[in-house]
Amino acid sequence: MKALYILIGLLFFSLSMTSYAQINVFDIVEDAKNERGDATGSAKEDLDRKALEEGMQRFFGDLNELDDLPVEIRCLVLMKTHHSKLLANQQEVDKAGNCKLTKNLLGMQALLVLSAGTQIYCPDEFNTDKEYYGRLILKKKYAYLMRSGYNSEELGKAFYVLQKTSEEFGNPYSKIAGTFPFILKELHERWMNDPDSGELDLDTILKIAFKLNEEEWNDQKEEYFSELIDYITYFHSPEFMAKRSGEINSLTQSLPCK
Repeated sequence: MKALYILIGLLFFSLSMTSYAQINVFDIVEDAKNERGDATGSAKEDLDRKALEEGMQRFFGDLNELDDLPVEIRCLVLMKTHHSKLLANQQEVDKAGNCKLTKNLLGMQALLVLSAGTQIYCPDEFNTDKEYYGRLILKKKYAYLMRSGYNSEELGKAFYVLQKTSEEFGNPYSKIAGTFPFILKELHERWMNDPDSGELDLDTILKIAFKLNEEEWNDQKEEYFSELIDYITYFHSPEFMAKRSGEINSLTQSLPCK
C-alpha cells in the first residue's frame, strides 16, 4: 500500500491539472499491483489483491442504465453515484476497528477521489455554459411547481446526496444551497395563490425569491449560476482531488501501523 501512495503522489505532482483530471484509476491500480505484487506471489498477497479488485469493482461499476436520461440528469446521477461511494467509504473509515483496516480504506478512498477524473466530461460540459446548465437544472429541480412537467426523482436524490457529501467533506460553494428554500417558498406561494397559471418564468421567480429588482438580478445572475455549477461539480474538480488527497496522505502518515 505504501507504493500506492507514492505512485499517487508522483502522479499528482508531476502531471498538469488537465492531465491529472483525466487519470484512469484502473491504470493506477494496475501499476501499483505490478510494482508490489510480482515480488512475493504469496497466498496472502493474492487474497489481498483479489479483495482490492473486488472492492474496486463495487466502487467503479458501470452505469449503463442511465442511457435513456437527458444529459444533464444523466451527469447528475453519475456524479451522485460518485458522491455516494465517497460517503460509504468514509462511513467504513469512521467505524474501522483497527489501524490496518483504516489505512487500507483510506487508500481506497484516495483512489476513489482520483477516479472522479474519469468522469470529467460531465463537469466539463456543465462548465461550457454555466448559466445555461444552471437554468436547466433548476427548472428540472422544480419542474412541477414551475408548471413545466414532473420533478425528476433521480435529480432530487442527486441533490440530497450532494448535500450530505458537502456536509461530510466540506464544499466551499455550499452557501448556494441556502437559496433553495427561498425559491421553494416562492413557488409554493404561487401554487397556493394561482394553481392554474401557465408555466412560470425562472428569472421572475428568482428575482422575487431573492428580493432583487431587474437591474440587481441582471448584475448577479451570472455569478449565481456559476456558483451553482461550482457547487454541483466540486467533488469532481481538481481543487477537491488535490485537497482530499493531501488530507488522506496526512491521515495515513499519522497512523501508527506500517
